[in-house]
Parts: sequence; structure tokens; C-alpha cells
Amino acid sequence: EGFCSTCISSSRLQRSASAAAAAAAAAAMALVVKPSAVAKALWFSIGTGAAYAAYFKLNRDLWSGARQVAQAHGTLPPQQPQQQPERLFGPDARATLAARWNGLVDDTLGRLAQELGKRGI
Repeated sequence: EGFCSTCISSSRLQRSASAAAAAAAAAAMALVVKPSAVAKALWFSIGTGAAYAAYFKLNRDLWSGARQVAQAHGTLPPQQPQQQPERLFGPDARATLAARWNGLVDDTLGRLAQELGKRGI
């Protein structure tokens, strides 16, 4: 009774227009992938996998063939001993870095530690 029919119909139009705008925005944001792009990606993946497989098979065949030839002629190279990987820093460098680090921390936070100690904290 307090609403006129024109007001009700205009509010319905506004709601339907906003719903249509939201649907159009959602459709615009949707990811559209062409079937040809999917096929290209599939064949690219298959080709890449085949290339890797061929490379590793040929590599293995080459080295096993070379090993067989060397064994047949008795010219195998001596086995190299397994070495442990070297550490990035030796013991002297680690000790020097630790001393410098501790010195920098003492220089930076030493005064703070003294002040807190004086206050009993």
C-alpha cells in the first residue's frame, strides 16, 4: 500500500540489470581455452617426453657400448676413489667467521645487555 507499482517495477529492473552486469563480468573473467591450444600443449608435452626418453636411452647405450669395448680390449681406466664433497668453508674460515660474528653481536647488543643488566631486567 505504501509502495507504488512503478517503484516496485523499477527496483526489479535495477536488480535484473545488476544481475545481468554481474553475469557479463563473470563471463568476461572466465578463462577461454581454444581446443587447438590444448592439442598443441598435449603434443608439445608428448614430444618433450619422447625427446628426453631418446636422449637418456642413447646416453646409456653410448656409455655401455664404450664400457664393453674397453673391457674387450683390456683398457678400462682405473676407478676413481669416491671423494666426499668439500665443505664450503674450512675449519679456519668457520672459526674466523664465528669470531667476527660474535664480535659484531657484542658491539651491537653489548650496550643494550649492559643497560638491561644495570636495571635488573
